[in-house]
Amino acid sequence: VALATALASESESVRAANAKTFGLAAVPRYDLAAARCVVSFGSDFLETFGTPTNQARGFAAMRANHEDGAGHFITVEPRLSLTGANADEWVAVRPVGEMALALGMANVILNEGLGSGVDKSLVAAFSPEAVAASTDVPAETIQRLARMFAKLRPSLAIAGGIATQSAQGTALVAAVNLLNFIVGNIGATVQFDRPLTFDGVASFADFQTRIAAMAAGNVGLLMVHGANPAYATPQWAGFAEAAAKVPFKMSFTGVIDETAEL
Repeated sequence: VALATALASESESVRAANAKTFGLAAVPRYDLAAARCVVSFGSDFLETFGTPTNQARGFAAMRANHEDGAGHFITVEPRLSLTGANADEWVAVRPVGEMALALGMANVILNEGLGSGVDKSLVAAFSPEAVAASTDVPAETIQRLARMFAKLRPSLAIAGGIATQSAQGTALVAAVNLLNFIVGNIGATVQFDRPLTFDGVASFADFQTRIAAMAAGNVGLLMVHGANPAYATPQWAGFAEAAAKVPFKMSFTGVIDETAEL
């Protein structure tokens, strides 16, 4: 039995969340150049997520616009990434707390009449005080970020990275979708007219089925091309342990990475 696989794990949660919230299983284009304020929820959009080259160009244009406080970049992540190192502000959230923080910001925006489109009761449980207790981010910071995000329109919130590879990944992206929706960013800085297509890429659920087959000893040959699943797959998926049960493995790569070492 042969197995060949490539990963698009970050896009999996984005596509799933967009299918649930917008009815479109696609990764949108993020128009950073048009944004006056960007909040990244774990998305390393300058290095690995989406289309980094285009996004870096748009990010540079966004940063050059300082009119009326524009050009502000905030990163929300437990550990500072390469993209986050370029931020004006790093919000060190507790791991897996990104979703609650996004909903906390939505709570402030809706309750203060700074946004619209959904009933504020939808996020009633995510008051700044409640979110502060679960994320280690002060309530005052949550309120300040929400007001800035709503004021500097069009703004942009992006979810990605390790945060979208957890069990709450799809929920996080859905929360960020809500945040973008209530301030009118959909169609402005979040665009579905020319989305990235992953129609030829298997879902992460399909990949988990392959991992289960390897773990059961039903795969005799593993071939990996253009991917590093031992590094990119969440540890809880058990790829490395399952791959150890495959008698013959081939990695088509120009460097000895984590998967090649297996």
